[in-house]
Order: sequence, then structure tokens, then C-alpha cells
Amino acid sequence: MYGRRIFKKTNNKILKIFIYFIIVFCVFMCKTYTGYSLGYKNVLILNSYDEGFKWTRHMEKGIYDVLNNQYDVHLFHEYMDTKNINNPEYIDMLTKLYVKKYENKKIDLIICCDNDALNFILNCKVKFLNSCPMVFCGINEFSDDLIKNKKNCTGVVEKIDVDSTISSIFTMQPKTKDIVVVTDSSTTGKSNEESAKKVISKYKERVNAYFCRDITEREFYNKLKGLSSDTVILDIGQFRDDNGDVIPFSKSGKILEKCQYPIYVCWDFLFGKNVVGGKVISGYDQGLVAGNMASKILRGINVKNVPIMRNSPSNYVFNYNELLKHNIKLNSLPKNSNVVNRPYSFVREYKRYIIAVCSLIFILTTFIIILSINIRKRIESEKKLKENYIALEKSKETLEKGRQKYKLVVDGSNDAIWEWDIKEDKFFMSNKLSVIKGSSMYTDINENIIYFRKIVKEEDYKNIIEKFKEILYENENYIDVECRILDEFNYENWFNIKGKALRDGEGNVIKVAGSITDITDRKEAIKKIEDLAYNDSLTGLPNRAAYLRDIYGIIQNVKNDNKIGAIMFLDIDNFKNVNDTLGHDYGNELLKKVNKRISNILTENEKFYRLGGDEFIIVQCGSCNEKDIELLADNILKLFSKSFVVKNEHVYTTVSLGISFFPKDSCDESVLLKYADIAMYSAKNLGKSKYLVYNEEMSSDLIRRSQLEEGLRHAIERKELKLAFQPQVNANTGQIKGVEVLLRWNSEKFGNVSPGEFIVIAEKSGLINSIGEWVLRESCLKRKQWEIENLKYINISVNVSVIQLQQDDFIEKLKKILEETKLPPECLELEITESVMMESKETNLDILNSIRSMGVKIALDDFGTGYSSLSYLKMLPINKIKLDKSFIDAIHINKNDKFIVEGIIDLAHKIGLNVIAEGVELNEQLDVLCEANCDEIQGYYFSKPVEEIEFKELLKKGYIDR
Repeated sequence: MYGRRIFKKTNNKILKIFIYFIIVFCVFMCKTYTGYSLGYKNVLILNSYDEGFKWTRHMEKGIYDVLNNQYDVHLFHEYMDTKNINNPEYIDMLTKLYVKKYENKKIDLIICCDNDALNFILNCKVKFLNSCPMVFCGINEFSDDLIKNKKNCTGVVEKIDVDSTISSIFTMQPKTKDIVVVTDSSTTGKSNEESAKKVISKYKERVNAYFCRDITEREFYNKLKGLSSDTVILDIGQFRDDNGDVIPFSKSGKILEKCQYPIYVCWDFLFGKNVVGGKVISGYDQGLVAGNMASKILRGINVKNVPIMRNSPSNYVFNYNELLKHNIKLNSLPKNSNVVNRPYSFVREYKRYIIAVCSLIFILTTFIIILSINIRKRIESEKKLKENYIALEKSKETLEKGRQKYKLVVDGSNDAIWEWDIKEDKFFMSNKLSVIKGSSMYTDINENIIYFRKIVKEEDYKNIIEKFKEILYENENYIDVECRILDEFNYENWFNIKGKALRDGEGNVIKVAGSITDITDRKEAIKKIEDLAYNDSLTGLPNRAAYLRDIYGIIQNVKNDNKIGAIMFLDIDNFKNVNDTLGHDYGNELLKKVNKRISNILTENEKFYRLGGDEFIIVQCGSCNEKDIELLADNILKLFSKSFVVKNEHVYTTVSLGISFFPKDSCDESVLLKYADIAMYSAKNLGKSKYLVYNEEMSSDLIRRSQLEEGLRHAIERKELKLAFQPQVNANTGQIKGVEVLLRWNSEKFGNVSPGEFIVIAEKSGLINSIGEWVLRESCLKRKQWEIENLKYINISVNVSVIQLQQDDFIEKLKKILEETKLPPECLELEITESVMMESKETNLDILNSIRSMGVKIALDDFGTGYSSLSYLKMLPINKIKLDKSFIDAIHINKNDKFIVEGIIDLAHKIGLNVIAEGVELNEQLDVLCEANCDEIQGYYFSKPVEEIEFKELLKKGYIDR
């Protein structure tokens, strides 16, 4: 009974609580109902444009979707249609109309769509329109000053994202060359045009921009004519018709239907079937935002707490069909782009589910594989366990056999075996060490590590002890050291001691054991290899590698001792002639003789190296002054005053020597060698058989030669080379018999360069071949042209270098030039020097005979300045000899010179050769030559070298007066 009472009391309490809850809920609902039943909210939606404008319809739909779903609202729609008419009278008429329609209605909120509606309300004098809260949307060119007199106003600004649209164009179509922007002269249109110009200016280096404001359809398509295929269209304005009236945006699509170029837009209402897309703003999105703002205000939120949205909601929207049409890849689209008209794809639609299923399958597969591997490993482990047990049993059997074989292995090894028991401090050495060298002094022994002191040289023993200390105290486990052991005959043998430490559980070394290997033969082989690597096999001198090995240490020692050192670079003059005339065997013997003669005067303070060929280096390892070093160089030059006897032949040669000092000039071994090399070549250029000390001017000369060589490489193509012509005149009559062609170089960089300077560079660099061929061709062309112009018949002489003659294809090139220029061979004369007989004599003679067989004449230039000139006259197939200017200069005052010239002329005439004297400048010189019956004269007395125009005038006359 008592329990029932308690149960009843409990039920009564629950019932009371439930009834109380129902009452409170009903009261709340009544209040709520009362709050919403105060009446409908009247909202006026004032549109700037007509109802047929797509933008307007979308904006209204956005507003409607918000307000219609949340509140009991009366929506009133008005369309100002300001695109068609917009003047004060019309605005005044609209004001009266709206007053008439709404003066008896309480307007709770006005939503202004686009700028004209907002301006209408802001400028309106009617109180019920001007005083109520306002939400605007689709407003262009918005600024806070626009609504400064309207306090209860908020909304969303309309600003198309021109920047993002243009940037996406260049990302999606990076090859774009031309962009045509359609704009209009409205305030918004001008602002959008300025934004577009600002963005496109970033790409001005790669794109041409065309801005078309208030353009007609016909003008637009005329503009597109002639533009490249990489052209795009950006439509951010309205077209005009032929009368200048604005064409609605709704008709822009038809105008652009014929356009074959990609079209981009920034409003969704312009998004047509032939539009690619862009970062577009949507009237519907604007309406949604404005509707949500309106709903907050209608719920009682103060307008000031509803901030203005200054960035218009916009999205990247692209047309799939147009992307395909213009070959625009989907992966080039901006992130979060919406692609419309895209074919349905099951994979894309259910991508998340497919990834989830594939991931699950992958995880399950991986789990199965891991499980399978685990099972297999367990099976293999059991199998190995059984195998290990069997192997353990076998190892017990073989262990004893191994112990028996251990001694056999030790005895059969080529190495001596040693062991040091550290705990017992006992040392064991097998008797193999005595067997290795056949000595009885090494036998089995039982003592400690000091045993090594008895057999190893003292300096090597210290090294061995250090290695053992590393094992004992520094956790090193291995020993590997080379040492020398003296046998009973006190002969040094090299051994390699190796070993390994054995440690207990606490890491302490308890035993070290290893082997001793005889490496004497290997050491001797290494020494032989080093000798071959660092010594010249011909002379026995240290070689270039040895020099590079030694020089750094020598320089450092000289610096530390505050002394002067030197690099002396030696090069044998005309060594190539010895090889070419006598043979390489004689050349090699000469190098040995040079080595012996120089080595005899060197002290321990000089090191002698052979770099290669005929190049040597002497390193002076420290002197107190430079004069001593120069004195050594002078003594070396004097050594070459005597001939070298090579295989019973007396060979005369000289040497050119360059010196660089360290640390004065440099402490860098490569720089010192370069400086000495430069000084040596400078000595050669001054006539050889000299020594020169390096100075900075030599580097300047080298730099100039390098620059001249580089300029000379391009002289032909730059048309810097010119030909000059010096007449060759009959000594008695003054008639012009021939002309020598001389080369001149007027460089744009260096000015007029002396032939004596650039010809040498051309020969050393090999450029003489191409330049000589050019001179030969140009000369033949000139001579043929004179023949066509009926000028006097003369021979034309062209200088040819020995280097040119030795070209394999020189004869073929000469034939080709004569054929191409159609010049008769007998009109051409080649001037050669006596050096043709100094190098490859037989080969050069064959070449000269081939030239003569073609009908081309040959003159021997600079006669009398070479070696044994007269002996070569009977061998060379020449027509003429040219007396060098050195014979002519003093012929009128020096009887010896006169007798020599008369003898040469007489000898030449007797063997059928003509003689021409060059360098004739005085009448007295001419008189002597005429008396000696010299055939022709060339020199400043008759004419200096002149240009072609002046020479042709001389040819027309035919002679030159004395």
C-alpha cells in the first residue's frame, strides 16, 4: 500500500510537470504567432531596366527565392526601363506614378536593382520613398559618397572581375597574340575598360590589345580581319547599331555567333553557346545576397549592422563545347571552375565512392599479402630451424677436424701467422717468417709484443706500437701497417702486418691475431712505376708530372727563407728543322746531348725537368739576388755557341729562354710557368738565342696578339682586308711589266695594322690559308677584269706562304681559282721565300714543279737572306729572283754590296733567270742597277703601293717616268 502511494505521488508530479510544459509552450507559440501576425511586410523591388532583361529576371528570382520562403511578404515590382528612356521629364513622371501607386501603402523596405534605381531613390523628394530602409544590388562604380546622405542603406556592389578573367585567358591560352576588348562609353563601360587596360599592360611584351568602344557589328568584324589565329575576344560592353543606338545585351549573342575566335565574358547573361566563359558575376547571386540582407532587416536587425558587400560574388564558368573547339585543356582551367555542357561521366560523378572502394580493396589486398608473407615466413623459419639443428650436429663433427687442419693451414700459408694473448701477455709467431726470406733468425717464440722491436726497424716500430695502442685504448678493431724488417745480411725487406682484435663481453681486448705478408716485390714494382711516371724515358730527367709534384714545396721553401726563386723555360730554336732534315733519331740524340751539357753546369740548388718535345724547365730553388739567376741563363746560352756532335754530324742550334721570378711575379705554379713561357716566346720573337725576364708588357703584347688573331678571323667577312698594288717597271724604259699584290688590313677596332704584325699572326694561327686563298682569288679576278677593260697586258705577282704550299689541296685550289676566274696561268706569278727548302724539301719541290707544269710562274722572294741561297737556284723551278732590299739600300755607296748584286744578276742571267730589285728609292740606286743589267725595278722611286683606281691610271699610261 505504501509503495502504491509513492508510485501515485510520483505519477502526479510527472503529470504536473508535463501540463506545465504544455502551458508554457502554448504561451510561447501564441506570442510567436502574435509577433508574425502583426501584418505583412511590404517590399518594393525597384528595377532599373525592363522586365525582359535577363539580368533583371535573374536578380528578381534570387530576391524572391529568399523572401518568399522565409516571410509573409508582399512584393511589389517596378521596372523603370531606363535603358530605353532616361531624362528628367521621364524621371519626374515615374515619381508621380509611384506616389500615386504607393502613397496609401506602408513600404517597409525598398530593394534597388542597379544604379538608376538607386539614384532615383537617393534623389527622390518623396518622404515615404526616401525615408524607409533600402537594400541595393547590381551597383556599379560604388563609393561611400554615393550614399552619404542615406543612413539606413546597405547592399551588394556589382563589379565584374576583369582581372581574373584576363589572367585566366593567358593561363588557358598562353600563345595569345591579339586580344580585342568590346567596351562602351557608359560610366561602367569606361571603368571596365580602364581595368582591362591595367591588367593587359602586364602582358604588353607578348600581346597586342585592341579596345573597341561603342562599336557596330560591321566595324567589329572589319577589325578582326587580318588578326592572327591566336586572337581572343573579351566582351565587357554593349554594341551599337548603325544609328548609334545601344544594342541590348540580349542581342549581343547573335552578333558574336559568327565569330570564330574564343569569346570571354564577365556576366552570366552573356554566357551563350559560342562563349568560352570567364569569371562571371550572376544576377541571381546578387539577388540572393540582397534578399538575405533584406530578410535580416525585416527581422529587426539594424541596417548599420548589415555591412555592404563590396566584392561581387563571382565564379569561373566555362563552356565544355567551346573548350574542345579551341583546344583548351581542362587542366589549364582555374581551380574550382564550373564546366557546363560537359558530357556525363560515371567516374567523375561517383569519384568519391570509387576512390573509397578502390582504397578498401587495396587495403584488403595488402592485408592478404602481408598475411600470406607472414605465413610463408613462419613456414620458412620452421624449416630453417630444422636445418640449423642438423647443421649444428654436423659442425660438432667438423669442429674437431678443423682443429686438426688449423696447423696444416698455417704451415701451408704464404704468410706468417702471429697471435698476442693479452691476458697471458704471450706472443706467438709462426716459423713461416723465416721460410719467407730463408733466414734462420725468425723462429717460433713465446714472449710479449716487444718481439717486434727485435725484427722491425726502429722508426717503423714506433708506428706499430701506436697502432696497437689504438686497439687497446681507442676501440679500434683492426691493425694494418707496413714496415721494414732487416734480414741477417742487413738487407731491407718490406712486410705488411695485419691483425684483428677479439673482445670479451665488456669490450675489453683479450687477444689480437693476424698475419705478416712479404710485400718487398710489390714495393719495388711501385717504385719502378713511380720512376716511369715521374721521369722522362729519353733523357732520364724528371718530367712534367714531377715538376707539378715538386714546385709547390719549392715555392713555399723559398718564401719561408725570404729568398728569390725562378722558373726558367727553355726551348731549342729550329729543333723541327733538325727532325725534318736529319731525322727523329738525330733529334732524340740532340736532346740527350743538350741535357748532358746543361746538367754539367747546374748545382744542387737547380732542378732540371723536361716538359716534352724540345721544351725544358730549370727551377732555381733559392738565390739571394736576381743577377745570379740571370748569370746562369747567360751561361746556358753560351753552352750553345759550340756545335753538338750527333752521330758524327756537327749540329748547330741555339736556345731561347724565358724567366719568371717567385714570389715576385707570383706564387701560383701555373701562373709562373705561363709567365716564363710568355718571356721565352718574346725572346724567340726578338731573334732567338736570347733570354728575357718576364714583365707585364709581355702579357700586354700577348693579349694584343690574341685580340689581333680574333679580329683577323673575321676580317674577310667584315670586308676589312684590301689589296694594294705596286708596279714592277722595266729598269731602262720605265714600262710597267708587272705588279705585286700587297695585303692591307684596316681594322674597325685596331685601325691600320702593319702587315709585318698581322701576317706573322696569320701564319702562326693557320689563318694564312683562308686569307691567302682570298688574296689569290681576288688578285686573279682583278687581273681578269683589267684584261676585259683592255688595259696593258702585265703579270700579277702574289705572295704565297710555305704554310699555304704545304696544304694537301693547294694545287687543286689553285686550279679551281684559275678556272673560275678564267685567268690564263701565264699571267700569274707566285712569290715564294727560300724557307721552302728548309722544311719538307722534297715535298715542296714536287708542289713547285706541279705549279710550273700548270704554266704559272714562280719568283724567289727576299733572295740572299736565307741559308745557302745559291745552292738552291739550280733545284728550284723558278723564273725570277727578287733581290732583297737589304742588298739595295747601300748599293750606291758600298762597293761590296755593289759587287754582290752584280754577281747575283750575272749568275741569274747565265742560268736563264730574270732579276727584279725591290726597295729601290733613289736615282743613284737605279743607275747602279741599270749598269748591272737588272731586268726590273720595284720600289718607292717609281711608285708606292697604291689602290686599284690609281694603279689603273698608271696602266692606261703604260709606263712611269724616271
